[in-house]
Amino acid sequence: FIFYGHMNALHEAVAVCEVLGGPEYQISLKGEASAMLYTLEKTSLDFGEHEMEYKKAYDIYIQNVGKVDFPFSIDTSTLKFPAFAVTPSRGTLKVGRKKRLNVRYRGGIPAQLEEVFRLRVAYFNPIEISLTAKGVFPQIVTDLSRDPEDQSYKPRLEYATDTILLNMFNSSPDMLLGQTPL
Repeated sequence: FIFYGHMNALHEAVAVCEVLGGPEYQISLKGEASAMLYTLEKTSLDFGEHEMEYKKAYDIYIQNVGKVDFPFSIDTSTLKFPAFAVTPSRGTLKVGRKKRLNVRYRGGIPAQLEEVFRLRVAYFNPIEISLTAKGVFPQIVTDLSRDPEDQSYKPRLEYATDTILLNMFNSSPDMLLGQTPL
């Protein structure tokens, strides 16, 4: 029996088998064809602005909403920097199931990063998933007097210290204890 399925088609038939010198047997046949269908939660991830050695991960879910299991694979050959990693790199998605793709970012480059990796599902064209992140290296440039006897030294030092501490905790500049001593 050969069944040539057309997308989303369900066919039933009865085959009659005749045994020489014996009875006839009826065998029910059923065939169904379906397209591979899937949904993808996101096609871009923004990891934001983070300090060096910062680690963050996002999950992207791919779901099989069709009636056919299908393979998938991740192509990270387009990534220029080792700051991003994606797991798992391949697998098979069963009917009605979801698969979590874990995308990890580890800061280490003080620059704006814009990367792309590809998700290939079965025989379909790959889907590009864009990744962005900005690595920052906290630093300060200041012109502080080094003479503790200078009248402006102490207020300027306190202001610089407060500003650095508040920026580390992303607080509002309105929370500064003193006024700008400039």
